[in-house]
Amino acid sequence: MTEAEPINVGEEPNVQNDSSNDDNKFLTMMALAGETVLGWLCLKDLVSVNTTCKQLKKQTEEHFLEHYPWQSVHITQYRPRKKLELCFNAQFRNVVVHPGPEVFDRMISHHNKRVHCLEFHKGEIAEIDNGIIAGIVKNVRIIKITGTTFDGELYECLLKHCTHMEHLIIIKNDGQLKECTQRGTKNQWLLQSYPSLKQFYLVSKSIDAPENLKIFFRLNPNVRTFHSGNGIFMHTVNILMANEWIHFDELHLDIAPCSSHSLRDIVSNLNQLYDNQQYKRLFLNVLFYVNILDAEWWQVKGLYGFSCLNADSNVFEALMKVNQIRMLFLRIGEVLSHDQAVRLAKNFHNLEEINLRITDINQITPFISHAVNVKKIYVDIEVECLMNLDLDLLDEERKKLKNANKIEMYLRDSAYFEMKWKFSKINYNLIEIKRRDDLNALNSFAVDEMDWLK
Repeated sequence: MTEAEPINVGEEPNVQNDSSNDDNKFLTMMALAGETVLGWLCLKDLVSVNTTCKQLKKQTEEHFLEHYPWQSVHITQYRPRKKLELCFNAQFRNVVVHPGPEVFDRMISHHNKRVHCLEFHKGEIAEIDNGIIAGIVKNVRIIKITGTTFDGELYECLLKHCTHMEHLIIIKNDGQLKECTQRGTKNQWLLQSYPSLKQFYLVSKSIDAPENLKIFFRLNPNVRTFHSGNGIFMHTVNILMANEWIHFDELHLDIAPCSSHSLRDIVSNLNQLYDNQQYKRLFLNVLFYVNILDAEWWQVKGLYGFSCLNADSNVFEALMKVNQIRMLFLRIGEVLSHDQAVRLAKNFHNLEEINLRITDINQITPFISHAVNVKKIYVDIEVECLMNLDLDLLDEERKKLKNANKIEMYLRDSAYFEMKWKFSKINYNLIEIKRRDDLNALNSFAVDEMDWLK
């Protein structure tokens, strides 16, 4: 008689554990299915789903937080009325503050935990608000200040509390930034150290004391990107020329006509800065009419990116003289023909990112068919203009290029979801359609000079 096999007393609990694991797998599968469905919905539909039940409310809030980091909410003395703001009030990470009664109390109650980009715009910050602000801004990564009056020094009221600030945008044109200095020193904020700061954007008609900016750079060697507004363009160049110890990875210059300086001297000075290794990459932003047809501009060393807000046929002809640009941003309207686009695409051998505001899809397709090294394309175009886009054909055209990079084409929400619903496929071997909000705009010069700067 054979010995009976011992009974495994742990067998029953194992069955229960298996059942529990199956339940967890099912819940995970349901969550993934829900996330997939939400990925097909535009913001308007997402708001509608948010109001159906508690479970979907929670899931849509998590989806919004992850996929709409650059969607902004304006905080004013009035309560929000838009359905989008009512549904996702606490999920916004990009906040524009219009100082006024109860505004900062609302910030504390709804927007204090997740905000990573905070803009102070059109208002007056009273002394009584200073203590509240300190608790709001301590973890904010991006600070933009424009159209704001501070009852005290800018540093004491705000910037000294921004202990995790990585990006600082200061706009001082036309008296847009004012600080009360009865109890302190003007521009004291320039004489401070900001250990986390990486990018500094300064727009001003003039620099009251250029020496202060030099001190700022000495105290903040961690700043790797400096964007100089057109009013202080020459001040910036002169400061760098006189201080060879100032170094940047990226130098962004807003270019405007400089009647008192010869173009040749400006280019010569920039080239000397590059030879001194004071910048690695140069970005030129043409805001007003500048005679960029002059060949001297294209002799600038280290030219990496070029932006023009009012491009015309003369700009396109000028761009044909240069091929080292890697990032290009143009607002071109109807002035760029298909043939010109083909010539530009073939000419820019090193182009990696391009942003075009266009009216005809044929203005962008040549860059897909001919620009081998392009990796990202940002397109601002009306939805109906995209309906004739033949992704199958463009993918086949790109396959004909030798060693072509895969292109990610970024569209605004309305255009993206329209294409996703109409086309059976938006991800091919060498081209893929994506949402602009899925992009880390902070690291992309080509995204309209980062939409949050506007």
